[in-house]
Amino acid sequence: MENRIKTLRKQKGLTQSQLSERIGFDSSVAGKWELGKTEPNLQTLFQLADFFGVTVEYLYCHD
Repeated sequence: MENRIKTLRKQKGLTQSQLSERIGFDSSVAGKWELGKTEPNLQTLFQLADFFGVTVEYLYCHD
């Protein structure tokens, strides 16, 4: 999941801080997701999926 969030974020040309703030979180949250330190909860997964225009399944499935 971490790599997909990072890939989608970069495709939108956003920094980790910008992504975090656009979906209503502290500026360091996206970085923690991308490093695998934390994972978004289900509600946040839906927010991310909506923001990026993808499904929750796409975000959550590991390669």
